[in-house]
Amino acid sequence: MKRFVAVMILAALLICGGAAYAATGGGAGDPLVSLSFLRETFVEDLLTRSKTKSGDKLQEVYDEADARLAYLEPVAPADSSYAGSYTQLSFNTGGWVSLTQFASFVPTYGTFYASVEKGSLINLTNASETFDSCALSAGTRYFASEGSVIKISAYSDALGLVDGYYTYAASSSGEQSAFFIDLDGHWAKGSAMFMADRGYMNGVGNFRFAPDDPVTRAMFVTVLGRVAGVKAGEYTSSPFEDVSLSEWYGPYVAWAASVGVVNGYDSAHFAPNDLITREQMALILVRFMDKYSIYVPQANEPIVFTDDAEIHDWSADAVSRTQTMGIINGVADGAGFAFRPIDTANRGQMCAVIERMLRLSGRD
Repeated sequence: MKRFVAVMILAALLICGGAAYAATGGGAGDPLVSLSFLRETFVEDLLTRSKTKSGDKLQEVYDEADARLAYLEPVAPADSSYAGSYTQLSFNTGGWVSLTQFASFVPTYGTFYASVEKGSLINLTNASETFDSCALSAGTRYFASEGSVIKISAYSDALGLVDGYYTYAASSSGEQSAFFIDLDGHWAKGSAMFMADRGYMNGVGNFRFAPDDPVTRAMFVTVLGRVAGVKAGEYTSSPFEDVSLSEWYGPYVAWAASVGVVNGYDSAHFAPNDLITREQMALILVRFMDKYSIYVPQANEPIVFTDDAEIHDWSADAVSRTQTMGIINGVADGAGFAFRPIDTANRGQMCAVIERMLRLSGRD
């Protein structure tokens, strides 16, 4: 500090020159006046301006942080509730809770699934993040990230803890499709629920229906057997070497063979795990209809499919009949329609085909 003052005094002396020494003691030219200025005016002014500038910068930082916090602050959605600490909610099967951003949920009892309608769901136990539907684990805290809307549905009677902003329904009187998390928005939703409600088809586990999964020959025959009301215990032997009665599909394949709905690839082999093609599905369905006297009136004029040459002779009549009845339609292909006979069918398509057969025949 002393060195600094000495330098400043020397500078003042150089500026003032010899005149400083000629000035009256204590006058305007006295070097001590410069020292007093430094101490009492310049330094104070510097400190004041520094404080002002620092204050302005701090205010700027504060304003920016305040604006950010205001943006992040949860906004209560319409008809929502708020829990500042954990609140226990009780659910009946089909009940749900919808979380908005920064709310969290801990399932404590029962089975829950979450559907991410917007944003993402964070598992705070393992720091994983999902943007899709998922099962929830009991005792795990799930957090709705910034800008998120998460709907959590109960698939059994259940309990859970919630905090933050949420909406809640203890039970639901909505469509049973709520019990399959992968049907919302799917084109086959109605057909899938038609089949599930009547016990003709089940989900594949974890509350999924899997409408886009492929269908095996065994699966298609099993579903038709359920539609026919087959009693599996009545079938005690299998006509095919590759079909065991101990398999879930065994008795149904035995039934289908006994009534002529299926013949197998040959007398010894059915190939139950092969994926069913569209033309195979048409043939088996027509045989089933003929066996059980299921009549569907003609709804469409016959057409020639753009891929008619690919349809095998053994399925041609069945393909034509299902098309004119409006049960299995073609796929738009340029100016016409293709049947795509060797394409495999999926679960949604199987549901739609069987539902059409039953509704159009008045057996729904």
